Amino acid sequence: MQKILTSAFVMLAFTTVAANANWSSVTDRDNGARFYVTAKGGATYIQAAKMENDMGSLTVEYFTGTGDGLEGAFWTPISAPSTAGAGNSVVIGFYDMGALDAVEKLSNVTMFASIGLGFVLPNATQWRVEGSWDHYAKFSADAPTLFRDQEPWNYTVGSDSDSGVFTIKSGSMSSTVQTDMYMLMFYRDFFRGVTKPLNTFIPYVGLGFGYADITTTMQLNDIYGNLSEDANMQSYGPPVGADKVVHFYKSDTKTQTVALAGSLGASYGFGVGQFFDVGLKVAYIDKIQWAVNNEKAASIDETVAESSRDIVSSHNNFYGTAYVGVRFEF
Repeated sequence: MQKILTSAFVMLAFTTVAANANWSSVTDRDNGARFYVTAKGGATYIQAAKMENDMGSLTVEYFTGTGDGLEGAFWTPISAPSTAGAGNSVVIGFYDMGALDAVEKLSNVTMFASIGLGFVLPNATQWRVEGSWDHYAKFSADAPTLFRDQEPWNYTVGSDSDSGVFTIKSGSMSSTVQTDMYMLMFYRDFFRGVTKPLNTFIPYVGLGFGYADITTTMQLNDIYGNLSEDANMQSYGPPVGADKVVHFYKSDTKTQTVALAGSLGASYGFGVGQFFDVGLKVAYIDKIQWAVNNEKAASIDETVAESSRDIVSSHNNFYGTAYVGVRFEF
């Protein structure tokens, strides 16, 4: 898909140039059409509006040692007693892990690099069209606690009863995110005449859309012990230790979606057809997905059916970039 979009940008530029450009040197008949290449680099701040729990239904059981109260509440593994009076423990409730709130929001800083191929429109040289590949370097997206919520509880054993509210926590993750965007941008340069002036700043604005290809690499950890006992999660890693806590496979997930972008900047002409660019660019991606899978096990054992389960997703993601660059028109 990436190669198809890149090829389409190149073909569009060359087709438009061939149809409209005046390839002679600047003359009275020059309509201002120009082909150009550009390169940019900078720093990007990523911020998401929210994270969502995507695990789906995953019901677990909680118990407490009698008299322990709030701090004694925790999830019981299968091997632990969970009936009133057995081992001095009491079942105090059930909760769907899929209903827990995601704790963290995606937020970090990374580096940005872009190359583009564009065309200045004939007889409308204030307008230009550009196809670009924007690369955002890999950055970390960690969550020491992945999900958390509060749940009321109560128990009654004979004449002994108690109630309260305890905090349920589940999972942690260490992950990385890498993003590539293939954009078609439309720019408006603000100057008078046909030819861009030299030795002065020319402000511009740009809007565009394109295709985003995001890869997340996640290590899911069951640090609270309340994921491993569900049969639906046990195929995503081997059990470890006496408690059989699942060591989840490190998993890659692809998110491919539409991207939108806007840009505000200025170019400085330091030579004929040679420009220095500085500006700000904001890109928007609606969703980034993290999932756990068993591709590693399936690649080793043919009897293992490959599967995956969504864990968490980031929504309304903004990539704000400050950049500098160069542009050469010819």
